[in-house]
Amino acid sequence: MPGFVVTGLDFSQVSILAGQGLPERASAIVFTASALVTLPASLLAGQFIDRWPVRYVLAAGQALLAGALICLMFVSSVEQVVVYGVLRGLALGCWVVAIDASWPAYFGRRYLGGIRGMTFGAEIVGAAVGPLPFCLVRDLSGSYDAVIVGAIILPIVAMIVMLIALPPGQPATER
Repeated sequence: MPGFVVTGLDFSQVSILAGQGLPERASAIVFTASALVTLPASLLAGQFIDRWPVRYVLAAGQALLAGALICLMFVSSVEQVVVYGVLRGLALGCWVVAIDASWPAYFGRRYLGGIRGMTFGAEIVGAAVGPLPFCLVRDLSGSYDAVIVGAIILPIVAMIVMLIALPPGQPATER
């Protein structure tokens, strides 16, 4: 899901921001801010995973992605573009580390290669399909608003599911 949303945003970033009256260079600012934040966020996420259940870090990443999308709806200045980019970077930093830590936490290590092979394939398909709804909605409505609102729902649902999902054998009282 994050690959679907983020790749959809990446492919439409210049057009989305231009539609909000921002210059093309604003898109480069998003990517720069995001990249600068992703590395330290991933280091912190790794520390958090060592201390708390991985589902909390996954959920935090989804909450940050939803926050970034909400921010994107209202971006109207370069300063706000930086905030949007930082939120994206924080979300990605949480997600890239926590997703790999989640597989052995939930399924063990015995079939980790097969599990990771299958889930990586799903991530690639999500990333490949992600730009399509952005482009289709823009072409049909003249705006990205509806697809961004729809995209906000995805990480919120994912966050809720992640908070509910307990690793096998963990007592329900651990929620």
